[in-house]
Amino acid sequence: MNLFQVVRSAEGNAPLRLQVYRRGLGVETAMIEDQRDRKALNGVVHVVSAVLRPPDRTLREHLQQDGNFT
Repeated sequence: MNLFQVVRSAEGNAPLRLQVYRRGLGVETAMIEDQRDRKALNGVVHVVSAVLRPPDRTLREHLQQDGNFT
């Protein structure tokens, strides 16, 4: 079981899903690699395991393309 919360990106236009797993914290499809805060001029930087990209399709479009859903 995982818990999640939706927040807005720095630009304020893209929702990001923060998740709590047993093995650590995640954001969208990436894991937060280093839990230590790295201070920056306008906030805190966290190292993640993958590049975060905005979605290119809606969930409905993904399911339709899969072919296993109607």
